[in-house]
Amino acid sequence: MLINSALKAMFDDDPPITYFDAHGRLIYGSRAQRKPDVEAFASSPDFPNTLEHLKAYWPMVVVWLEVKRVRQRNGYVLDWTGGTGIDIDESQTKRPSPLKGDEVATDTSPNQPTDSSVQTGQKRKRGNAGDNEKPSTLQNGPSVPAKLPLHASASISASHNSEGTPNKKAKSDITHDVHDLQIQLAGYGLEMLSSGLLRHHNVGIAVDGTCFQLTYYDRSKVVLSQPVNMDEGKNLLLFLALLYKLGTLYDRKSPSVPPFTADENHFPRIDPVCNSGYGDFEELQARQPKGLVHNRNSEFPGANAFHSSKLYLDERTTVQLQEILHRAYSIIGRGTTVIKAKRIKGRWDERIQDVVVKISFPGAERPPEQVLVEEARNAAVGNHIWALNHLPEILSYHEYDLDKNTPQPRLAKYLTDALGEGAYERRVLRILVLRPLCPITHLKEPGLYAQVFYDILQIHRWLIDHAKIFHRDISMANIMFVRKDGAVCGILNDFDLAARLPLPMKRYSQQRTGTKPYMSHDLLDPVSQRFYRGHTYRHDLESLFYVVLILTSHYNGNLDQESIHGVAMVPMPYFHDWFTSTNVAVAEKKSKLLQHPDAFPTQNFFKGFREKLLTMLGCLVKGHSQKAQQIINESLEGLKDSTRPGHESDEDLDENSEPVSDVDFDWLTLNKTITYENFKRIMGKFARTPLVERYLDHFLRPLDPADFEPARLKGDGNAGKMEGYAARNQGD
Repeated sequence: MLINSALKAMFDDDPPITYFDAHGRLIYGSRAQRKPDVEAFASSPDFPNTLEHLKAYWPMVVVWLEVKRVRQRNGYVLDWTGGTGIDIDESQTKRPSPLKGDEVATDTSPNQPTDSSVQTGQKRKRGNAGDNEKPSTLQNGPSVPAKLPLHASASISASHNSEGTPNKKAKSDITHDVHDLQIQLAGYGLEMLSSGLLRHHNVGIAVDGTCFQLTYYDRSKVVLSQPVNMDEGKNLLLFLALLYKLGTLYDRKSPSVPPFTADENHFPRIDPVCNSGYGDFEELQARQPKGLVHNRNSEFPGANAFHSSKLYLDERTTVQLQEILHRAYSIIGRGTTVIKAKRIKGRWDERIQDVVVKISFPGAERPPEQVLVEEARNAAVGNHIWALNHLPEILSYHEYDLDKNTPQPRLAKYLTDALGEGAYERRVLRILVLRPLCPITHLKEPGLYAQVFYDILQIHRWLIDHAKIFHRDISMANIMFVRKDGAVCGILNDFDLAARLPLPMKRYSQQRTGTKPYMSHDLLDPVSQRFYRGHTYRHDLESLFYVVLILTSHYNGNLDQESIHGVAMVPMPYFHDWFTSTNVAVAEKKSKLLQHPDAFPTQNFFKGFREKLLTMLGCLVKGHSQKAQQIINESLEGLKDSTRPGHESDEDLDENSEPVSDVDFDWLTLNKTITYENFKRIMGKFARTPLVERYLDHFLRPLDPADFEPARLKGDGNAGKMEGYAARNQGD
């Protein structure tokens, strides 16, 4: 391949990475079937000359290229104006001319935007005259204009001629090509970030004809360079410089967090960077499952990608990695990975050999999870010592500053200067070593599930009352259990999104708080944000209801008696679209559930939960009904007092519409309908047998509205400011 010849010349016949023509072959280690045109791997003398019979896996990939040539249009499928443009003038938004010999005209549609910033409503801040030097998204790489693409849900309009029939080559066809390519490239970025255990960012290249575009993905932003035509000026040298820089960024021994090195004085590092089977080319070329790489019995593809590798966290802490238990499948966000491990050395009791390692990239402003858990455990003394059995135990924690070794500081400054404060979220790498916990799906008796849910209800409220910590992320994955003296104890896990009370006015992160399928529909629907007061206690109670609902609808008793799982997912989960639809769509579906409260299945294994679910749902229906009436009454009051033109006078209002709004309406519990007391009464028994009560009533404290509505602390009754707080408090 020509690229490899160029790299050999630039690296004295010893290039750190080698590019291969993938011939449309699938890259393994993901449920999605993605096939980049060209893939780059760490150079190795044992590497075969072709990938024709090689099973390549995503943890092996260093860089990828996608080559397009659609309808003979040079550079037309590259994204030019789909996002917020930075340092792009009007001339740069025009499409390039076709290649010589192509009988196609350049797109001159009057609808083509000349300022891409209008697509997102963001305006670029004016810089100082003469300030032309901008940092690149690549470390020490060439400086090129950048742009931030819109999300995939951006609308695409069709193009027709004057007779209403589609044009032979409509602008919409080009737009669709651009849109499809961006989705395809984002898919590669998604796999790179999701499969790379410590990978903070990744880079790819899109090529169309003689034009190329650099694509950059990290946990906070997607950035595309301005497309460059290699036929113009010295741009071919720019492309070669890009290939060279990508090679220098790669460390042969530790590519997972470029450019973290394998130097024994640098942490964290992994050795080897993935399971040794990924370097065994005989195994990778094997047609039959062989060893850990091809193991099909794992929870998901690529679960053993780092099995047997050593993770060095500091001079005194090393673990040997095993199977991945959980892997976030996303680009933007914390990117949490949870993986089994064995202790090699560490600061905790050496008798604890089996551990779990949690790796994530939270916002730098977010309170560290280990600090919040420690505060909660310190509050569990005296009559509250029972709470220790329901909280996670962190054995060791480590935090690494990404500003030192990634493009993050330059990118943050670049975007902040261009778009203003909040344009880019700085993140840190946090790694926790914890005692292992069991997922609730391992339980094999319905009554044990009921006890675990009851435990979660109690420990969640105790955290608010006595530790002054608000969890804010009730989900099935965060409800675990352990066995203590033969008894099952439910544990509320994962304090990544938790916050101290009272809630701060300034949000911690740019991302939403919660896990979409389990979030209250109030928090998912932007229209509802006008009427509620931020993330409150009742929203977490609603999340707990959704956990019980989804578990009992999606899982039934496991017929495999030898399996560690007590329940198994049914073939067609009823609420599956809650996991895949947009936030607004999920909010609408949950609103319909409130309108048709009996329209959901309950599997036979969980038939004892049906009455509980209907009763809890009744609380939600009653509360949201009263909320809706209160909103109507407040709106009518506004009309009654209005004297603006076009509004009815008092005498014109129907006497039946006379507002009766409740000035003392309790927004925190929707007039005492969605409360701890109501949920405790419903969840405290199973099959008419009382469950174990941990949190005694005489220790219960009344909820303080000021904890969830900080503006009240200052005596601020301005509704507009409260709505502003509600919107701000949706950060991840």
